Amino acid sequence: MNMLLIIFGLIIAGLGTLGFVDLIGFGCGMGTTGCRSTLWGRYFRHLPDPEGLVCLVIMAIAVALVLGGFSARRS
Repeated sequence: MNMLLIIFGLIIAGLGTLGFVDLIGFGCGMGTTGCRSTLWGRYFRHLPDPEGLVCLVIMAIAVALVLGGFSARRS
């Protein structure tokens, strides 16, 4: 069970991060002036914004699952 929680948490974190970065790139590409900064630069710049709160919540859930997997003990 503990390994399942760890793997599940890592999958959620990876998919959540990929989705957030993809949405940032999509939104920047729709602008009339185009994108001048790198995708990772925009990613770290958007994290403190309210839009980044969703990604931070997904990351927090994933970390909780990973830590829960580490702390789970077999009975």
